[in-house]
Amino acid sequence: EEQEEQEEQEQKGVSKEDGETKQERIEPAHEKKEKFSLLPTERITLLSPQRMVELSERKNGDVDVNDAYNFVSLSEKRSAIATTLKWAYDGYMKVFPADELDPLSGHGLEWFHVALTAIDAVDTFALVGLDEEFEFVKEFVKSGKPIFTSAGRSSVFESTIRIMGGFLAAHHLEQKSSKIEATTTTDNKGDDFTTNFYFLEKARELADKLKVAFNTPTGIPRTDVDFSTGKSHDDEKGTNGLAQATTLTLEWECLEATLTEVVLDETEKRKRGFTKYGDYVRRANEAVHKLASGADYGLLPDKIGVEHLNAHGMVKLGANGDSYYEYLLKSWIHRGKPKGGEKEYVRAMDGIFLRLVQRTQNHLQNTSGLIYVGEMAYPSSRGSRFEKKMDHLVCFLPGILALGHLHGVGKEFGSSAASEEEKEEFRAKVDLLRLDKNESSHLALAKELMRTCVAMYERMPLGLHPEIAKFDQDGNNVVKCFGGDLCVSANDAHSILRPETVESLFVLHRVTKDESFRRQGWRMWQNWERYSRVDTGGYASLASVLENPPGRKKGKQESFFLSETLKYLFLLFSDDIVVPLECFVFNTEGHPLPIMHRQKSLRECVERERERE
Repeated sequence: EEQEEQEEQEQKGVSKEDGETKQERIEPAHEKKEKFSLLPTERITLLSPQRMVELSERKNGDVDVNDAYNFVSLSEKRSAIATTLKWAYDGYMKVFPADELDPLSGHGLEWFHVALTAIDAVDTFALVGLDEEFEFVKEFVKSGKPIFTSAGRSSVFESTIRIMGGFLAAHHLEQKSSKIEATTTTDNKGDDFTTNFYFLEKARELADKLKVAFNTPTGIPRTDVDFSTGKSHDDEKGTNGLAQATTLTLEWECLEATLTEVVLDETEKRKRGFTKYGDYVRRANEAVHKLASGADYGLLPDKIGVEHLNAHGMVKLGANGDSYYEYLLKSWIHRGKPKGGEKEYVRAMDGIFLRLVQRTQNHLQNTSGLIYVGEMAYPSSRGSRFEKKMDHLVCFLPGILALGHLHGVGKEFGSSAASEEEKEEFRAKVDLLRLDKNESSHLALAKELMRTCVAMYERMPLGLHPEIAKFDQDGNNVVKCFGGDLCVSANDAHSILRPETVESLFVLHRVTKDESFRRQGWRMWQNWERYSRVDTGGYASLASVLENPPGRKKGKQESFFLSETLKYLFLLFSDDIVVPLECFVFNTEGHPLPIMHRQKSLRECVERERERE
């Protein structure tokens, strides 16, 4: 009876403690407010060196690799990736504030003179839970650094995607999360703005340095800016890369939208020119889209003129072409998916499918061959010269196709065809490639391309990707073929810790929930840990993935290894509610930016996705 009485009192908010009665307030249900955070709530645990070695082995004692995967929890996989991130960053901190680390010599490498690796990785620290590392970079930025005054030619494209993208992502993750303390103000004028929005202010400061590059007759930006003189420069031929000229939209439009969001006073917005930043990139994109409107399915080559609007080169999704096609979709999503805005992306994907996608013929018996994306001379057509090569950079495409599927586009190829004859050409191509007709065409192709990108790892002696693969080649002393159809030349066998395949694994897992994508990503992590880790700190690129045991390493730890590769690996093993793809778009450097012009706020969008889970 006494126990029943005590339980009844506790339900009323009264508890017995040492013979005394203590009143406790029961908070009404409608008053309970869970702290909102965009970030994972778990406390990350870093692993010991011994455990990292154990996990990186392809076998666990007598257990084979597939069973060994099952013995490691998702939480420990995340801890392993966080430990890799910590080792990479601690190695870099020995040369901070240099831009990047040469892990072999222990020297710093300069590019922009802005502590590039720290800035590029700051949002990764926030998402992974390395709070001390985040706080260090935050205090560095709050102190007024980095300062954009270095002499030399700084790439407008790389500055935008790596530095501006890092600042913007850090701003939104911090300002919208309770886990990382953020200050806000209702005024946000003058010094208050700089004090409270330091990441955002640095993004704006960088934009003001870069905007001179857009002052051209065509609107196509020049390639570089000298921060010390404020002058912009073309390349030696007066051209810019297709990707470099157009992969700026997300960042500059996000900057414009964020500035106008935090500064409420309209006069102050106009005074500071906050509403103009998006105009620079929109003018450039309008010029490029004029070229695309007259091209075969909107397929453009990898070089475009700055002074005069023209185009030449190869139609490709590798270097100089890749992220143009990526941002056709992502810019539409980022803008809130305006009606009709997806048509350019759909048309371009039709062209890529029809002109550039092939299946190999020289594969081993009892296999279906690999589907790949080649390159074609411009202007593209049925009879244009075709090259059977694919950069690892192209492995972003499976993720893009899956992301488009998630956002409601890509049910079938050929929707942009102008005639019944053209539509029949698409149907014949689907049959030729033997795509699965039981699911959307874009998702079916994404899965096939994902298989090819994974093969670029798993068929190599080291289990890591080469820079470029070729298909259906004759093997010789220079070119080695694996499985009959996937070939690598000695000049293309280097591997620089690239993120594209892991990014696509992450998106495809989010879309399909297929566990095989996680297994493949885990094997990649194991091989990076085994072959790229440097004992004195950091991770190195490899001179050749054809050598086993591995030979010479290359002395550079790319900043994108921390900002993209490890971030996507961590998210691959995280819940879908961590940076949901319905609420964020990742820029081409892996920085998550909130979708603009939503009917709901970012918080409401994220909370809705959490409720669905």
